[in-house]
Amino acid sequence: MNSEVVQAVKKIRDEIVANYYAMKLNASGNFDKQTQVEEYPGGIRIVAPAYIYQMEDGRRPGTMPPISAIKQWIKDKNANAGTDIPEEAAYAIAYVIKRDGIKVPNEYNEGGVASKILTPELIKRVTVEVNRIISAEILTILTKKQ
Repeated sequence: MNSEVVQAVKKIRDEIVANYYAMKLNASGNFDKQTQVEEYPGGIRIVAPAYIYQMEDGRRPGTMPPISAIKQWIKDKNANAGTDIPEEAAYAIAYVIKRDGIKVPNEYNEGGVASKILTPELIKRVTVEVNRIISAEILTILTKKQ
């Protein structure tokens, strides 16, 4: 993969992560660590934790999240955000999520952690940049002396 394309995608990843921190959504810091740029044959992509969908759109009621995940969230939140949530509250929190879901936007999350970055303007800008890179590569190939 062309290094300029990789750098452009990494910049988008960094903008998403910066927005995550600006929105104060960090509990464990795992989002930053788990949001990665992956190259694969013929392409490149940004891979984020599955819960990015809940940060964007919320969570429908009906299923209870794993108690272990809620306990870990409590530990992380207490350690990193200065809160004092008792771990015993994990079941109650999970039950409320099952009953009510999580609505986004809400007072803690306005939504848009990724979608505020991945705008039509950004897509146009990246498309123009990738076209420029590809055109330069093709021109280099065509003008290379045999």
